[in-house]
Amino acid sequence: MKFYYIFKDLKVKVKNEEVNVNLFPQFVPMTEEQISFYLENPTASVHEIKRCEMYEQPKEPTLDEMKLNAIDRISEYSLKTSNKIIPEYKTKNAINSIMSILSGDSESIIYEENDCQEILKKSLTIGKKCRDLFYQQKQLIENAETKNEISQLTQESILLYDIILKENGINNYSENI
Repeated sequence: MKFYYIFKDLKVKVKNEEVNVNLFPQFVPMTEEQISFYLENPTASVHEIKRCEMYEQPKEPTLDEMKLNAIDRISEYSLKTSNKIIPEYKTKNAINSIMSILSGDSESIIYEENDCQEILKKSLTIGKKCRDLFYQQKQLIENAETKNEISQLTQESILLYDIILKENGINNYSENI
């Protein structure tokens, strides 16, 4: 038997007779080492056969790893949701303005005091709402018993944050966060 691989199509071909590789250059004869490797690893890919080396298969995340990833994802989504409703720079500018007002430095005021109060009130309200939702969903994820449950809770969390965005007049939610 003659062993070949066709690199272009990523296939292994076993022929009873020798193939004329000058006429059929897509057939690449396998070396003895490659043949031996292939016989020991019949599910190996052409790339693995060519190198006589099995590639490490990606590990599926454990339940705990999946929980941590889901919690990180909703934490990030929570912060982005809050920032989309009331941008962080506005909150910082409002705080800096209040500090300037309190210190008597009217030159450095970015927003008037009433505007600062409105911005900070909204920032606190949205921040608390997003934070409360995060901790509620985090607890559910930590208590999840299956990977499917974690996936469902993650998607549910995203939808709940999207509702917060919509309630605050932002309609182009999840795809832009």
